[in-house]
Amino acid sequence: MVRLKSTIFQILVVTLTICLPTVGCGNKNNGPSGQQQSAQGGQSKETTPDVLTGIEENIESIITALKGPSVPKDEDSTGDAKSGKQSKEKSTQSEESKGKQEGDKSSEEGGGSKSSESPSPSESTPSPKEGNTETKPQSSPAKPSPQDPWAEITPLVNSLHYQWNELRPEATSKGASRELTDNFSNSLNSLTNTIITKNKENTLMESNKLYSYIPDLLYLYKSKASPELKRVKYYTRNSILNSLAPNWPTAESDITSLKSSWSTYKNTIDKKQHENVSKLDYSINELEKVIKDKNQPLIDIKGRVVLTNINTLEKASEE
Repeated sequence: MVRLKSTIFQILVVTLTICLPTVGCGNKNNGPSGQQQSAQGGQSKETTPDVLTGIEENIESIITALKGPSVPKDEDSTGDAKSGKQSKEKSTQSEESKGKQEGDKSSEEGGGSKSSESPSPSESTPSPKEGNTETKPQSSPAKPSPQDPWAEITPLVNSLHYQWNELRPEATSKGASRELTDNFSNSLNSLTNTIITKNKENTLMESNKLYSYIPDLLYLYKSKASPELKRVKYYTRNSILNSLAPNWPTAESDITSLKSSWSTYKNTIDKKQHENVSKLDYSINELEKVIKDKNQPLIDIKGRVVLTNINTLEKASEE
């Protein structure tokens, strides 16, 4: 009996020796696995909210409606490509017009041939009144009057108020400071009041001032869009507007801020974007030169080249 108890005891000891490490290892493995999942969840990238993208697009649309310094993203980046597209469209329209004229000519010839035949008894010579109706030239449709830009802008600024009302609580929850949200609200109100006066220059300045808060709002999200490149766009546009005012000291100050912001950002860009970076670099230097020379006729076009290069780099970086 003693021997049997001893044997059972030995079996229990061996079993415990084998099982305990296994249980311990199991707990140890489960811990790090859970931590890794948690870390991966925290690193997941967020996309820029549609409402913030909509706010930026509406500001750009206001500036574009007033023919201010803005380049739509879907516009061709080179004048040659755009000219080629226009030439192709004109060529197509010319061919269609030519074909239509030839078709009309054939119809007239056919009608003339038919009229040379003897008319049937049922046909009668048209009365003078009917003849006048046929020969009366058709009046060309009235050309639509150019659209009033302010009629286009009003719904855009109204939409901005609704969009901001939707974004502000989320921005606050993401860590936006009270100063940032208050500044955006005040700037939006100021833009709205300026639009009511229908002063083009002041509206462009207020629109770009509102745009200056877009980079700070974008920093709240981990997105592909670079907040600092948006800031480069803001300073570019501000330097153009102040040059055309003209307000040369502020324009030169804008160029200094532009180059500082650009210098910070371009060191973080992928080397694959070397060509786009070089183009933007050269165009910024060109803009700086004409502003220092106070050459107003060249400032607008040089500034638009910079804005086009910014859009090109921005699009390439997001791909």
